[in-house]
Amino acid sequence: MMGQSAQDVVPEEATRNIDPNVIDALPPRPRLVSIEALQSTPWARTARVYAENDASYFLKVTKGQQKRDMVRGEFEAMSVIHASAGSLAPKPIAWGEYADIQEVYFFLCDFIDMDKRLPEPHALTSFLIALHETGTSPQGKFGFEHATYHGGIRIEHGWHDTWEGLLRPVESRDAGIRPSFIHGDMWHDNTAVDRKTGNVVIFDSAGFYAHHEYELAVWRQTWNKIGRDYIDAYLAQRPPSEPQEDFEDRALLYGLRVNILDAILYDKEEQYHVELDEETGVQICA
Repeated sequence: MMGQSAQDVVPEEATRNIDPNVIDALPPRPRLVSIEALQSTPWARTARVYAENDASYFLKVTKGQQKRDMVRGEFEAMSVIHASAGSLAPKPIAWGEYADIQEVYFFLCDFIDMDKRLPEPHALTSFLIALHETGTSPQGKFGFEHATYHGGIRIEHGWHDTWEGLLRPVESRDAGIRPSFIHGDMWHDNTAVDRKTGNVVIFDSAGFYAHHEYELAVWRQTWNKIGRDYIDAYLAQRPPSEPQEDFEDRALLYGLRVNILDAILYDKEEQYHVELDEETGVQICA
């Protein structure tokens, strides 16, 4: 992993004590019962906040001015997903800065008790297709006004009138590609099943308005447990965009972008460079 871990950077007290700004963000301000530290990621600590009436919330905290935009980007992207596809994503509640610990930032959403088994291919892809069909760009443009993150890699999207304008260089014949909101990093650790409802849940979005086929790019990565059977399930419900004969070429292009981001993110892990080399013959030196 790049740099220090969350355990090295984020104070442990950030998930031991409930910050006043987190309390103020809860709707309506409840009487809190307790906070339980959960697992850490390379960039954040997480916790479950318990409140009265059996309500509970998921809290993610990170530290450093550069991480401020990370939690904001996740909040904004997850807000679009929740508004477009409802139960597919936990309801985002707030993002902000801790009052009691300097330069600690938080993302807060409803807590969902998740079974971490992979959703079935048809279930996951049908929910994603619904997101792609309803999550339309309000301005008809590609991109996103907020930066989102591929792991720890910041991606500035901006707004673009064409897909080619966002994802350069593209050698394709644009046959009416329309911007759809995508999760943006749909690998096996970013989806689960709601234990209570049995519904698919997705989280940790790096979303933006894109050609919907870009969502499938990370499913071609050999390390991803969401693989070819999910691509086939998606295409069985929603065939490739026109021109259909360019689908594999588009997939290679989109996958190359994912490979490059992974090679930057995991710059010391050879497997990501080897995967990039096999597809392109290009090697990124760490």
